[in-house]
Amino acid sequence: MNDSNKSNHSTEETIDSFRGDFYYLSNFSNYPITYEGIIYKNNEAAFQAAKLATNQTIGPKTKFTRKDFSEMTGKEAKEAGKRVALRSDWENIKLQVMKDICKAKFTQNQSLKEKLLQTGHTPLVEKNSWGDTFWGVSNKNGENHLGKILMEIRTELNEEPGDEKQYQEKKQEPLDNSRLGKSKRKLVRLQNELNEQIEKMFEHQRKTNGQPMNDKRNGHSFFKKQERLENKVHSLREEIKQQEKQVEKLERQEELKEMGYNKYGGLDMTIENIPRIKEEIERFEKGESTFSAATIRKYQRKLETLEQLKERSEKGKENLLPEVQAIIDSGRVTQWKKNPTIYFLKGYRKVALELDENGGFEESKKYQATSEEEKVAVRELLEEAAPTDSLKEKENDHFYRVEFNENDPEKGLKSYGGEIVTLELIDHLQTLDNQYAAGTGYYKFYFEEVKNGKVVDQIRMDLGDGVNSNHPIYVELAKLCDQVPEKDQKQAVKNEPVLQNQTKDKETKTKQTGYQKRSTEEIKQEVKSLSQQALDAVKKHTHSPEEVKELLNFMSRFPERSFRNQLLIEEQFPGATACLGRGALKKEGIYIKKGEQGNKIFVRKTVKGFYDKGRGFVRETEATPKDKKQIESGRIEVIKKPYYTIEKVFDITQTQLKPEDYPKIFPNRVFDFQLDKKGQSELQAGIQAVANTIRIQIRDMTESEVYQRELGQAHGVYVYNKDTGEEEIVMNTRNSPTQHLATSIHELAHARMHKFSELDTETKELQAEMTSYIVCKHFGMDTSEKAIPYIATWTKNGQTLDDDKEASERGKIMNDVSRVANEFIQTISTEINHQRELEIQPTEVKQDHKNTVEMVEPKNIVPIGSLWIDKKDGKVMEEDTGRTLHLKDAAFIEDPEHNQVILKGKSYGKEIQTALPSDEFALGNLFHFSQETVSEVAKRKNEIYYEQQMTQKERV
Repeated sequence: MNDSNKSNHSTEETIDSFRGDFYYLSNFSNYPITYEGIIYKNNEAAFQAAKLATNQTIGPKTKFTRKDFSEMTGKEAKEAGKRVALRSDWENIKLQVMKDICKAKFTQNQSLKEKLLQTGHTPLVEKNSWGDTFWGVSNKNGENHLGKILMEIRTELNEEPGDEKQYQEKKQEPLDNSRLGKSKRKLVRLQNELNEQIEKMFEHQRKTNGQPMNDKRNGHSFFKKQERLENKVHSLREEIKQQEKQVEKLERQEELKEMGYNKYGGLDMTIENIPRIKEEIERFEKGESTFSAATIRKYQRKLETLEQLKERSEKGKENLLPEVQAIIDSGRVTQWKKNPTIYFLKGYRKVALELDENGGFEESKKYQATSEEEKVAVRELLEEAAPTDSLKEKENDHFYRVEFNENDPEKGLKSYGGEIVTLELIDHLQTLDNQYAAGTGYYKFYFEEVKNGKVVDQIRMDLGDGVNSNHPIYVELAKLCDQVPEKDQKQAVKNEPVLQNQTKDKETKTKQTGYQKRSTEEIKQEVKSLSQQALDAVKKHTHSPEEVKELLNFMSRFPERSFRNQLLIEEQFPGATACLGRGALKKEGIYIKKGEQGNKIFVRKTVKGFYDKGRGFVRETEATPKDKKQIESGRIEVIKKPYYTIEKVFDITQTQLKPEDYPKIFPNRVFDFQLDKKGQSELQAGIQAVANTIRIQIRDMTESEVYQRELGQAHGVYVYNKDTGEEEIVMNTRNSPTQHLATSIHELAHARMHKFSELDTETKELQAEMTSYIVCKHFGMDTSEKAIPYIATWTKNGQTLDDDKEASERGKIMNDVSRVANEFIQTISTEINHQRELEIQPTEVKQDHKNTVEMVEPKNIVPIGSLWIDKKDGKVMEEDTGRTLHLKDAAFIEDPEHNQVILKGKSYGKEIQTALPSDEFALGNLFHFSQETVSEVAKRKNEIYYEQQMTQKERV
């Protein structure tokens, strides 16, 4: 490198060449700038484009615009600029244009700005050898206008006042907060990095002075460094291509947003888009909308929510406190256009206050402060926003209130949700309780006990059981009524009998046989105890082949129950045939025999609530008034959290139900199945329905397309080709009818459970055979002769099992068997019942069945391009996070007949698709692929990568 090009920035030196270290000063250096809305690769391209007033012509045919200069190098732009017709005022404005372009270069690229400022007061002179004496100096003669402009810009940047800098930062802030703005900035940064790397590569090449390096002492290290520099340039170019695609995609989304659409093509559900939503609804009423009727209905419901949110925002503005107005006017908060009730704090990321209907500020639950600095800032603003004469309402410390109740307007039963329990309300409910007791139905009431603003307990009551049955609950509710302000003193006299009984009932509480509440801790302990009981049952029932066979027989009678519950029922009521809970029996009008005890099982339930940083999971019933407001406005997302509790079920033999009435209670279960020729035909149809459900063909070995080999003594085989993704079940033509049925189920179990399973072969065969045994046994066919050898090996012929861990592993294996057997039995039973219906109504039912099977032709296909699938949860995204699978040629297909939108595409050579209900699609909810699909695609990706690696190794 020429040392004369270096500078220590003293006032005595002159930078007289825009080469080497100072090439960034040249207009030909490739540092992208944005000038008059167009991004140019360099200053020269922007300057030459500015000569054009309108479209000009280069040569006889080429149509040319300013934007065509954007991709030109400096040399190409200069040559093109010589052939355009100059705008009439060019000579008068060219110096100002040059200054504007140069200033844009150094203000839009922070690293260049710092380099320019580091030159201090050093004179800048563009010496050149091509005779340019206007912009530079040649042979010691020239006006050096470019050098003078650069020095003027340097002075202005040095003397730039603080207020102006703040103004620029303020102007750039919206760009920084948008994905499009960030993507554009990243693109500019990558292009700058590319230019620097190219310059480094050429600088390295210039070290040769035009001499070959093959025979030089340091030739090897020279070429090695040259290769690294070239690889870096190549890598940056590829990254720039991807970033350009990202910018293009975001620009398209921005265009959609301006037209009122979201990124999926549906309408944007925001307050500011209310006019567009109304317009689309009006177009639908005129028959001009492209959206389906179901989607428009969802928009209409969402519009009501948005208008309510808008109304709350406007009400907050009408009641705006002077203290809040002062904060807004000071510019310390910025209103969010998407949700006008949200005000973000200036200088902090995603920290906001929320405007309530009374015109005051409160801390936003969604955009809470996390750091101590943020918390202090929020606290100071809230203190400043608080009115000087504010008064806090006093709330009751301890009371009961109605959480939820089933209502029946026709019978005068309204919804009491949210009402505090008073003596007046108790009296009213007692009247209704006696009134409904004469009927056959009842209505669920849920009460919650609130203490110091928190829900501490819950009570359920069935209104319609009668006052006598519900008396303990009424007494419990009345205990806290003396703490509730009474609106009418006469009511206390009216309910005096209830209050008089409180003391007596309290003394005899242990003798009550009515409602008994269990604490959360008691339920947890009972669940834990029952879990250990289930684990002990695994040890017992997997101890020997005979015990496993007995368990499988029992499981065949309870396919709808989980394996854990099957074990528990067998332990408590051996020989049970079908079980229902007390509520289900009561609903059907079935009475339990006197003295019968229920059987405890696990029941999966969900509770509505939300997550809070400070409080963890908060039940919806424990939400504060402030939480409820934010739930209504959509700022807090309410989810359903699963949990397990214990309930009792009763076998039908424990009830007064007669055997001939069993099908009425279990309509999907086949009770009168006979394994004659007709039964075999029905079972075969059911097995084919299972195959159709999991999308696999069952073929004879003479018709196989994948496994074209002799099966010999094997009854059948499940085949999966990893390379092509093809799969099928091949059956031996020598099988007897019953062998064909049992083997088909065995191989279907393999297809359902083991396509991507990493279990050993013995365990896979065991699971498939157990599944086949349970399904066959359910329909009256005994295959124990074939199943027992598998089971004997697994149980180690009766070896004692004491280890909880091994028992747990066996439980997992059996749970999979139970789950798949349940699926098969349900599908087969449904098909058998359907076949029997066809015999009664062949024409009508057959047509309905056909309609449910046939695919609906897509009405509208919208190509999307590339998307990405998260490996963890199958969520479809727009960006590659590094743990995603590529979905190319993606497209949305509208399926109005099934009220859904289908997402279809190719992932590593495999066509996959998923669907989303139309209403969820319209609201912008995300698509998800099943974990099975994700696993299959991920495996295919790894196979492709391995094949590529092997190919590369072979080439080397």
